[in-house]
Amino acid sequence: MTASFQVIAGIGIGKIFSLPPIPMQASTASDDQGLAMGIMVAFRLFGALIGLAVGATTFSSIFAKRINGIALPASLALLEDPCEAVSFIPYLQTADISPAQRDLIEEAYKDTMQTIWYELIPFGA
Repeated sequence: MTASFQVIAGIGIGKIFSLPPIPMQASTASDDQGLAMGIMVAFRLFGALIGLAVGATTFSSIFAKRINGIALPASLALLEDPCEAVSFIPYLQTADISPAQRDLIEEAYKDTMQTIWYELIPFGA
């Protein structure tokens, strides 16, 4: 079932990367096609760079703010460093903590991701 969503996403991403070069190359002279493609790729990478910078900065600051309000046991002390928060996600379900505390930590992750989406919406418009 989850593979079907990945297939849909793959088709969508495939179209985003493979279709724009066609009209770009068709509208330029043969000698300028390489330059046009280079400019398009540069703008695409610049946009990705800005998105990554905004997303990473937002994740670090918002997650640190949210997680500092939660009393963490010693086994979860590494979550106080936002750089370790992403790598800890797979271990969250097996961590030896109470369900209430797990809910608080998951809420911190949820609030962080929600804030990232809200900040990146204007870049997509």
